[in-house]
Amino acid sequence: MKGIIITDKGFGASIQDKGRFGYREYGLPSAGAMDEYSYIVANWLVRNTPGEAVIESIFHGLEIEFLSTAVFSITGGKAEVILGNKKIECWKAVRASKGDRLRIDKLASGMRNYLAISGGFRIDPVLGSMSTYIPAGLGGYRGRMLEKNDIIPLYPSVLNVLKKRSAPAGSIPSFPDKMVLRVTEGVNFDMFPEKIRNSLLGREFSVSPQSNRMGIRLEGSDPGAIPGRQILSYAVHPGTIQVPPDGKPIIMGSDCQTIGGYPQFANIIHADMYKLGQIRAGTEVKLKLTGKEEASEAREKYYRELEKFSDKSSAVCTDCFEQRP
Repeated sequence: MKGIIITDKGFGASIQDKGRFGYREYGLPSAGAMDEYSYIVANWLVRNTPGEAVIESIFHGLEIEFLSTAVFSITGGKAEVILGNKKIECWKAVRASKGDRLRIDKLASGMRNYLAISGGFRIDPVLGSMSTYIPAGLGGYRGRMLEKNDIIPLYPSVLNVLKKRSAPAGSIPSFPDKMVLRVTEGVNFDMFPEKIRNSLLGREFSVSPQSNRMGIRLEGSDPGAIPGRQILSYAVHPGTIQVPPDGKPIIMGSDCQTIGGYPQFANIIHADMYKLGQIRAGTEVKLKLTGKEEASEAREKYYRELEKFSDKSSAVCTDCFEQRP
């Protein structure tokens, strides 16, 4: 059969795609890849159709065995990757033979890697997406993180039309231990006294180990308490920054809830959202207030960069389209 088998789950891995949209009004988060940029490039490298599912892995240790010949790519954090007994480069298309083992051995920077395989995974979508939302046991592979001995079938691809290609060096992002995240004012920005606003924007926070796909928690040496104000719970979304009474901000991630009751201080601008997927515990984070015009210009620049990875060519076997759900 065409497929892969998980031989080591590492620190954790799940099936993710662009996300599950149109259901937040029912309380269902979008889920999807935490690092949109790396996800999109991974699929482009192997000429998958846009929106194809990938494996999102956390840190190192993930190992798979190819049950058939395949072309794959790995993007995301700076990783040492081994195919068989040979180191290979990330951010490029690589061919694997049946029986080859692929391992993400070390992750020097960043937090997540994205493994795309030409043709895509033969997994039925749930509510229009293959993304795994673990709290509800929904989507992906049996609604859970991948485990050792899981076998994931693949759709066929036309391997002979795949030419070696790699992402341009200037398009490969770095994920340093110190990051500046640009933000715009949140709906409750004016609720915060000026002294508190200046403190939140001037402090270097450290990412808490308690962070996950739902929220990235920031810690400071002396964050200070936020004056108590009662607000009604209302909509939040990925990138919203809530501030609880203890003054430690929480940045909403891909699996975040749909409503929240903490004051919303700011929002991560769209062009910086992909960075959230690569922030590991201990990373120093600083929030930089940005105007709407600058945020809009950054968004347009981000989309222009993504246009480099939006060609229409596909390596999926055209005889197999009708088999896909």
